[in-house]
Amino acid sequence: MTGPRTGSALLYDRFTKNTIRILMNAHAEAETLGRYDVGCEQLFIALLKETRGLYTNILTSAGLTLEETRRVVAEMSEIDTTVDRTRGTATQIIFSRDAEKCLELAWGEAQRLGVDQIEPEHILLALLATDSKSLAYLWSQLRVNRLKFKEHVFKLIS
Repeated sequence: MTGPRTGSALLYDRFTKNTIRILMNAHAEAETLGRYDVGCEQLFIALLKETRGLYTNILTSAGLTLEETRRVVAEMSEIDTTVDRTRGTATQIIFSRDAEKCLELAWGEAQRLGVDQIEPEHILLALLATDSKSLAYLWSQLRVNRLKFKEHVFKLIS
């Protein structure tokens, strides 16, 4: 796996088992779309795929669904002609720059909350804090006010 870095040190030892499962599911979602890299959208879909955890209740109570999110992300993938669909392997997870930044932000969220491992809810907070065109489009299509939703999520998990 290549991925989130602080300086040159990988952060994988800071992921919980649940978070690693999220990353693996995000990789599977990217492969479904024929992408070689995992983007922020796939991280969000992977969170929605989970059936347990605090973040799952937060997402479903906000009316966010796996089906609708997959539909929007599939449309985005069709529009994005810059995606290289030829690299990567089934055993290697490569993250887009935005996804790497998001995972670094997740580490910051974990630290801010006083924990030493990245949980899936930290990824959710980071996704809501990440400035990327693709996420901005996704939030608008899903009718999510990301700043208000981030504030709501933070209150629930802190």
